[in-house]
Amino acid sequence: MFRSNQRLCVFLLGAAGSGKSFVAKLIQQFIRERYNLSLPIISSGDRFRANAERHGMTLEEYERFCETHSEEDLVLDAEIFHQLQTSSAIIESRVLPYLRVFDELSDRALIVIRIVATRHLRIQRLSARSQCAVSEARTEAFERDEQLRQRYLRIYQIETQAVHPLEQRVANNRSGSKLILRQLEHILVPSISALPI
Repeated sequence: MFRSNQRLCVFLLGAAGSGKSFVAKLIQQFIRERYNLSLPIISSGDRFRANAERHGMTLEEYERFCETHSEEDLVLDAEIFHQLQTSSAIIESRVLPYLRVFDELSDRALIVIRIVATRHLRIQRLSARSQCAVSEARTEAFERDEQLRQRYLRIYQIETQAVHPLEQRVANNRSGSKLILRQLEHILVPSISALPI
């Protein structure tokens, strides 16, 4: 059983539009109700968008800016990693940079979940989020995915779709909260129950 003094990190990976934020909130609620534990959600995407805004750039402009300014990604990732050193959390991200240094956090319990959705559904979600045409969202998604892939290959020498050995998958294809929660329960309960007392 999970002890309240134990640190738990739940990593949610997935492409833009896969529904990481939605699933993060479901996990947060499930863990709070089942284990009486409140985990903050750390969203690298939200922080990345905030950095774009702080620079006075659109998300696309900031993505291009980061291609030649690796320090932007490194600082963002270092900030998130620093936060993980002091607390439990649910981390939603498109890639695995924090897991490369997870050995430094050996006192943590680790659960890795990749959220998957069809490309068509991802594009629809991105179109709605950005309030743009589906064709524009499709082009932007492809460009952003490729820019991110190239940056993380250069900075961390990792592929954005690299599979972590502990990774488990959850389908988020309009199946509704109850079905997603069922998938999550099959992952979270055995993982948390297996933690040392």
